[in-house]
Amino acid sequence: MKNSVKIAYWDTEQQGRTPSIFGQIKGTPTIKFLIPNDKKNKKGSYKKKIARDYQGEREFKPMMEFAESNMPSSVVRINGMKDLEKFLTKAAEYGLPAILSFSKTSSHVVKHMSTEYRRRALVGEVKGTSNNKAVMKEYDVKDLPAVLALTTTGSTKRLKKKPTFNRLNMFIKDHALKEPVFGTFAKRLEKQEKEAKKKMGDSKPQQDREEL
Repeated sequence: MKNSVKIAYWDTEQQGRTPSIFGQIKGTPTIKFLIPNDKKNKKGSYKKKIARDYQGEREFKPMMEFAESNMPSSVVRINGMKDLEKFLTKAAEYGLPAILSFSKTSSHVVKHMSTEYRRRALVGEVKGTSNNKAVMKEYDVKDLPAVLALTTTGSTKRLKKKPTFNRLNMFIKDHALKEPVFGTFAKRLEKQEKEAKKKMGDSKPQQDREEL
């Protein structure tokens, strides 16, 4: 899970007092998973992280599954043509490039990319199921995995090599917006128009003084 989840080690005997974010440590080894928290608490402020205890087996597969299931994700799941239409409509409304990942199973790398490029690109996941045959045919996808970028100019780009972490990262970076966007394209345009009118209004008194 390199690059997707950071693994850290805290020595309770050598590194002094355990940070309060870990909660109570009753014994060692203890495994905690820290995830971002965007929700407000009762006092109206924001907690930066949530700590979750791992209670599963101390083996690779269950630990990896636990980490994957708790990773933050902005991936849009696409299951059929109707979901695809909604996905493309959302991308158009926000003026975002659309990234389509075709695969047999969910990928923690795609989850990571969806949060890394959040508000700069919209990432959708299309699994190779019978419900998505029409979606795959729409984009001429015959072999999995495959990754496509639907740019805001209407062109379609395809990642030609196997989507490793670095390749996928560079591919999305090349097609994502340079700066994050907030709100739909229509709302951003409305905001720009209001700001322009306000500037024009602020400049009138200065013009009047110059005329006098």
